[in-house]
Amino acid sequence: MKVIVILLLFAAPSFNFLIKYLNYKNRNAPIPGNVQDIYDADTYQQRSAYDMENLRLGVIAGICRLLLMSVFLIFNLHSLLHSLISKYTAHATVQACFMLGIPALAGFVASIVFNAVGTFMIEAKYGFNKTTIKTFIGDTAKNLIFRVVTFCSALALFLYLYSLIGNKGFIVVFLALALLVVLATALSPYLMRISYQFTPLPEGPLMNKL
Repeated sequence: MKVIVILLLFAAPSFNFLIKYLNYKNRNAPIPGNVQDIYDADTYQQRSAYDMENLRLGVIAGICRLLLMSVFLIFNLHSLLHSLISKYTAHATVQACFMLGIPALAGFVASIVFNAVGTFMIEAKYGFNKTTIKTFIGDTAKNLIFRVVTFCSALALFLYLYSLIGNKGFIVVFLALALLVVLATALSPYLMRISYQFTPLPEGPLMNKL
């Protein structure tokens, strides 16, 4: 069973890596004819180099995430975490949040490193970075708090429903998650304003074309 889970874990990222490889393979392709009036050759090559650096960083980050998840599965670290927290509390929700939250937190910490590299090295290299270290730390903290609250709340809700209605709790949680995805999509413009500032596009040729 563990082997099947690991294979499924690698299936989707492997397809994603294949798509990225095909994009990287065509990194030196000439500028397409339908955008020659928008990009000059130098600007196009610079944009292509920028995209390729982000692509390479994304591949490395994806491999690290896969390795991290594989380590937790192969070495049964979830079981070890459960045994550890069971020494201090018998509360099922606390145990589940600790057992599943630590791997998620490890992945989040790894993502911070790659986000920092992308922001302060790649984005800065091409003149796109407007983020200060203070802003980066603040946004990361907000993101972490939001994830912890939503993760623990969703897990607590699932365990509560499972204790009430058993396996039907999976169906209820699935429908609830589907509803949350719809709500998150609808509310994303408002949620993004928590971390980002948006200004209206000024009047001009671009505004008129849009």
